[in-house]
Amino acid sequence: MLWPEGENTRVAADHGHIARFCYRRRSLSQVCSVGDWVYRGRERPSRSAVSAARPRFPGTFGWIHSLVFGQAWRPQRRSQKIAPSVGEKPSRHSIRQEKRLSLVVALRCGAAVYTVGMISSVFRIAAGLLVAGAGLFGASSIYDFSLNSIDGAAAPLAAYRGKVLLVVNVASYCGYTPQYQGLEALYEKYKDRGLVVIGFPANNFGSQEPGTNAEIKDFCERTYHVKFPMYAKISVDGADKAPLYQYLTAAKGGNIQWNFTKFLISRDGRILERFEPDVTPESSAVAAAIEKALGQ
Repeated sequence: MLWPEGENTRVAADHGHIARFCYRRRSLSQVCSVGDWVYRGRERPSRSAVSAARPRFPGTFGWIHSLVFGQAWRPQRRSQKIAPSVGEKPSRHSIRQEKRLSLVVALRCGAAVYTVGMISSVFRIAAGLLVAGAGLFGASSIYDFSLNSIDGAAAPLAAYRGKVLLVVNVASYCGYTPQYQGLEALYEKYKDRGLVVIGFPANNFGSQEPGTNAEIKDFCERTYHVKFPMYAKISVDGADKAPLYQYLTAAKGGNIQWNFTKFLISRDGRILERFEPDVTPESSAVAAAIEKALGQ
């Protein structure tokens, strides 16, 4: 049986035998060639040869393979596809194949951009943690930290070495603000035996410490006659948490939950106890812990 008249058919041949052909629309309209001559007017190939020549599509695994290994899928033919002749329209299969390849390229480019962005974000976060936690990772005790006093002067905590410290985050407009009176009473009672109460104003909870350092100092002195050392306003929670409170919360009890959380520090800088805001300075638990620390 002869090929249809006018059909643009190319046949691949090796030693006079058909090697490979392309099946499209259930008719032999184009045959891929690895040879150097055109087969015209010959007998139609057998049905088994035509069936074997159908292009193989990849399925789900093929697409995953192309994305993971970076190899765009192409039909598994033994020969290269011959470009259509001048004036001949490209086949639907070739158009679909080009669209698939374009999609693979677009997906790979998008994945590359996303990966670069993620890596950049990781490096920025790591750099921020290293800078913010430099004091934390290098600290062996509370005496390794230095902050500013409420007057703005440098006030390293090493100045209190050998003292028992009660470190408190305070606020001026909190329901626990009256604890200033109890803290001052503890300081007056035990200061001659080596207790120092230290206040750290913080605006982290309910925006209850909005004032400047000067305003906070004036409020404490006028309202509660505070004489124990006060430091400049800091952050005790969140992304901008001060290194001192990173150290304290990592060692005892986790993040600060509210104003007037208290840490009791031994004479050698160890964290002995943590008291939550609802434990008042006048409580027996606080007094007993201070007595024990002063006796060591």
